[in-house]
Amino acid sequence: EALLKIKQESPRWTSVNMRIYATGSYYDISDMGLRISMNASKTSGGNFYFNGRAADQFLNLSAYPNGGNDPRRGYSIYGGNVSLWMRPSGDGFSVNGSVGRRNVWFQVRPMGSGYSIWGQMGLNLSAYGLGNGLWMSGSVDLTQFDEQAMAVLGAVLSVIHSLPPPAK
Repeated sequence: EALLKIKQESPRWTSVNMRIYATGSYYDISDMGLRISMNASKTSGGNFYFNGRAADQFLNLSAYPNGGNDPRRGYSIYGGNVSLWMRPSGDGFSVNGSVGRRNVWFQVRPMGSGYSIWGQMGLNLSAYGLGNGLWMSGSVDLTQFDEQAMAVLGAVLSVIHSLPPPAK
């Protein structure tokens, strides 16, 4: 039993190769290795509706702008056992809340044509702009930031990538 507990708590690093593809108001998020496959649609009011699966879990998420007519003021993201807030922070966004029974926190900052993503528990990823979408890569400890949390991160990146550039 003690051995099982040690095994469950030891890091399980795995590669991330997530593709986020946008066509108009339709989004497709996938990572074959993490078994993530989600679709999303965006309404004219800036609301997002995501559904799909992460590993063996179904996910249905909704994202609503917090700032009325200015989506850059942040979003609230809810669904099932997900409750997150995305707020402006410097030139990027800070995201915190809960996914499953775990609190999560991470930052997303613009970097070239994409983003740098880092947060608690060794989360350190990069996303590069690629035509109509993004390609996110790096590695993640699944004992700390599991497939469902990674799918939610993909949803957050979809929202951020859809925002108009900041006013100068």
